[in-house]
This record gives sequence, structure tokens and C-alpha cells, in this order.
Amino acid sequence: MDKKQLKELLNNARKAVKDADKAAKNDLNGAFQAYRQVAEWLQHAADEPDAVSLYQEVVGKMQELVDRQQKTPAPLSFATQDASQMSREQRYNVQAQQQYAQQQQKHGQKTSAVQPPQRQAGGWTPLVFTHGQELEVQLVRTDGTFLSGEEMVHLMGELVKEAYNKFKQWMDAGQVPQFILQKMGGYPVLHEDQEKGLIMQIPTLLPTGNRINIDSFGRDGNVAAITYILELVTPVCQYVEELAWWEGTLFSLAHQVLQSQKSDLFIVGSGLNGTIEYMRGLSFGDHSHIGTFQSPLEKIQFYDMIRNFIPAIIALSVNSPIVSGKPSDEVKIVKGRYAAPNCVRSIRLLNNTTMLSSNQPSKYPPYLLDDNEQTRQQFLTTVGKADFYDARFQDVYPYTDFGTIEVRVCDAQISIARRIGICLLLQALGYKTRKLLAAGRYVPGASSECLVKNREKAVRQGLFGTFTTEGMDEAQFRSYDAEFANMYIGDGTTRPRYMFEHVDRMLRWLAPELKELGYSNSPYLQPLIASVYGDLPNGILPPFTEADYQLSLYYYKVSNRLDPNIVPELITQTKQHTLNPATSPLAGGQIRYPPGFL
Repeated sequence: MDKKQLKELLNNARKAVKDADKAAKNDLNGAFQAYRQVAEWLQHAADEPDAVSLYQEVVGKMQELVDRQQKTPAPLSFATQDASQMSREQRYNVQAQQQYAQQQQKHGQKTSAVQPPQRQAGGWTPLVFTHGQELEVQLVRTDGTFLSGEEMVHLMGELVKEAYNKFKQWMDAGQVPQFILQKMGGYPVLHEDQEKGLIMQIPTLLPTGNRINIDSFGRDGNVAAITYILELVTPVCQYVEELAWWEGTLFSLAHQVLQSQKSDLFIVGSGLNGTIEYMRGLSFGDHSHIGTFQSPLEKIQFYDMIRNFIPAIIALSVNSPIVSGKPSDEVKIVKGRYAAPNCVRSIRLLNNTTMLSSNQPSKYPPYLLDDNEQTRQQFLTTVGKADFYDARFQDVYPYTDFGTIEVRVCDAQISIARRIGICLLLQALGYKTRKLLAAGRYVPGASSECLVKNREKAVRQGLFGTFTTEGMDEAQFRSYDAEFANMYIGDGTTRPRYMFEHVDRMLRWLAPELKELGYSNSPYLQPLIASVYGDLPNGILPPFTEADYQLSLYYYKVSNRLDPNIVPELITQTKQHTLNPATSPLAGGQIRYPPGFL
């Protein structure tokens, strides 16, 4: 940025700050969004002393607004219930809610209406929260075999070196968007990690104005004995298209360096290598890291919101239905329609009992009202871990070292579009949380027993799984928030019987937020919408996920007496839908959007 551009940026930023200072007297949220916009502008000049000084001033003003908002929520009311009829978890929830309500009833000022982040003129679609993804990728031959461990160790090092050189060439050739270059602030670096070996790190600018290096290309270091997992990690992203660019670019690097090394390995987007038996530690998932919350309360309430919908997120993202060369049960055609009623859709989640949450309700991540020492200890005690390092492998985890919420339940997807669609769903859940807090309401907490039972159904049957309220005190759930309960478990006339009906209710409930944020007609959200509302190619009717796509491929090959190995088809589909991030295997059919969605 030259001196003229810097001067213009600073003048515009100072004017915007003055306008926000005036707005802060009557409109906390409007002022906060204005300050946040200025902070985003100043990130483009994070190395300039004047910009850094103003940025720090703006961050301070934002924190002042957060403190004011924390002190002035709307009063809440909570129904009481006979404690003798409640579980320990229910008693804690109600007592904590009542205690918090009493504190809040001392204040009567309403917060202003929540507004979506503003889109820049001609620019990308903003995310409400910063978002990054860790993508675990498998490298296999067309017959499904891996390289030997020793060969893979050597190849991984060569792939990283080649990726590093190629990315630098792209930067020098002007193939990297200017916004990305400014956030990076320099070339990637090679780093020798004790657990991961050689990795390529990408510098990224944080909302605080600091830069950190992200381990973006290299082997996964969580399982020391396994070298087959290539981990692609995006930098911290602020825009939908920015996240899509990074995922497409990292996958493109992986495809190209494999080809340049004349390797006979290919990338497959799936939660498991379906040609071999299940191996502990050798599975592939997509993890999301979500950050930049307006307050610790918003962060924990957002965690609660995601926790409520873990079964729905799993049902939409299952993608590991084949192991040892075949599904867990028969795939067939019933009345002209594909059916696999007893086939497990996520064998990865069914077997992964060490890197995710426990299937025991008493040890499932608990509902938390706020973030303080008591609730942190409650979390550790519930999941049965001594410290946060040991407790980090959960379905949803709010205490990462990076200050983010991590979501770990999603199988690796075939397409980038579906990956980002899940990110948009998470963003909308967070935006809904912000709206509830602004209205003086708090996120209800589904019981752990109910969540675990629905989680199991989603793991086994995806969107076809039956939905249950077993383990939930429905009366208490409704008394806390009748609107939320009517959406989540149904009203007096309609109730969700299957996971796809529960997901349908969730999407309809989020429709205003998805529309406000500009996500409802996004090509990245369409694969999720098609799974519930779309007619898929070849006459396939919803509900349908990428796991069902794999099962349908397997059925086609077996019924036509072909080799049942679907790895070659998955290789082709993965390449097509990672090099073109706006496409997916489930695209091409008509989508019947629910009323008011678009």
C-alpha cells in the first residue's frame, strides 16, 4: 500500500470511527458493526504504525461496547420445575438459568437489532465469525492400497517441498488475489515439525492485527504412527469466497504435486478407505474452527447451539459407508427407488471412540450457560478428563488454544461445496445465537441422553435415521423456550419422525438468517439443500447424502457385475469437485425450496 492509499484509508477510517462514536449512544450493535468494519479496513495496512495505533483504539471501543452490552440484556424468565423429577443435568441447567436471570433482571435496557456484516461493494460475502477448516485427505492407489510407511514418509516430504515452490510461483505470477496477499504479508515458509515432519506454513492475519503461521500443507501429526493422512488447513477466513479459494487452492496444490512427483497415488474425499478393514487412527474428517465472538457469553451460547444440532450436522455430513470392500448391509432398489435401510452411513464415527465425544450421555459435552471457572471445571468433570489438552477431542469443543470453537464430527466430503455449505450452516447457527442473546433469550439445552441417541441414529442411517426425544423432559424444554421447542421437537400437531424432518425444521428456522447473510442461494449451500429438498440426477429422490452416493455407486457396479471397488469413481469425483469448488456430486436436479427460503 502506497502513502496516498494509506492516507485515504486512515482518513476514511477516522471519519467512520467518529460516526460510530455518535451511534454508540443509542445503537450498540450498529456501532459495534461500524467499528468492526473499520477494523477490517485497517487490517489491510497492519504493518503501518498509524494504522496499528488506530486499530488498537477501535478494538478498545469494541470491547467497551461488549462490556456495556453484557451489563444490559433484556430480562429473562424461566419456568420452575420440581427438582425431584429432574436429572442432575436438568437441575444444573435450571438452577444456572434462574441464577443468571436474577442477575439480569436488575437491568432493563434492550439491545438493538442485530445486523448482518456488510458486504463490500463488489466484494465477497462476509462471514459472521472467522472460519478455518482442517481437511484430512487420504492418498491411495486406484485399487485402494496405500504406499508403505517408509515410502509415504519420503513422499510426504517431497510433496511439501513441491507445494511450497509451486505456491511461491503462483504468488510471483499474480495468480493470488490481492486481498489474500495482503493478509499473508509474505511468502509461505517451510517448517520442520517434531510430530508432522516437514510442513508448509501460510502466514495469516488475525482480527487482532497479529500474524501467525498456519500449518497448511503436510501430514497430520495427531496420530504419530500413521503417515497416510495429508492435512490441508486453511488460514483464518473472513469471507465465504475466501474460504472457498483457500480450499480449492490447497486441493489444487495436492493434485498437482502428486502428478509432478509421478506418483501413482490419488486424492479421495471419504471418511474411510473403503477397500480395507477399519484401522484405528486412520480415518478422515473435516474440522471447523470458528472464532471472533463478541463476548465469552456469545461463544458459550454458540457452543450450546451447535451442540443441540450435532445429530443434524452428522446426518448431513456422513460419508464413510463402506469398509473391507462392502457396505455393512444390503443395498437394493425398492419400488424403483434406491434403499439401504440397514447400511451404516458413517462407519468412521461408529468406530471412532477415542478422537471424538463419548457415546455415554453422562460423559457427553454438557450444556453450559456461560464461560467461567465453574463451567470450565464442569466441562472437564463431565467429559472425564484431567485437563483441557486431554479433553480437546470432542464433537464440539469451546476451549481451543486459538480461542475458537472446534467442530470435529464431519466425515471428509467429496466436494468442497458441501464442506463450505456445512460452514455456512454453522455460521447461521451462530448468527441465530447472537439474535437470541440480543432479544434477551438464551439457547436451550437438549439433554445429553437425547443428543447421544439421535447422534447414534444419524451415524447409522444419516438422514434416514429416526428422530427421538427419549431422555428429554419435553415439558421443561417447552417451558424454557416454546418457539425453539416447537421447531426442535415439534408442536402438538406435527413432530419430526426422521432426521431429515428434523433437519428440514432446522433449515426453515434458519431461513431468515441464511437469507439475511446472503447464504440461502449460495452454490455452496445448495448440496445441503438438495439433500433434503432436491430431485437428484437419475431420478433419485431425497433425502440423500454423499454416503448414499457412495452406496448407489457400489450398487450400480455390483448389479452390473463390475468390480465393486468404487475408489476410481471417487478419485474422479473428488478431483472434479475440488478443482471446481462450486460443484458437487448431488448437483443437477431440481430443488424445491421451502416457502420464504430465497
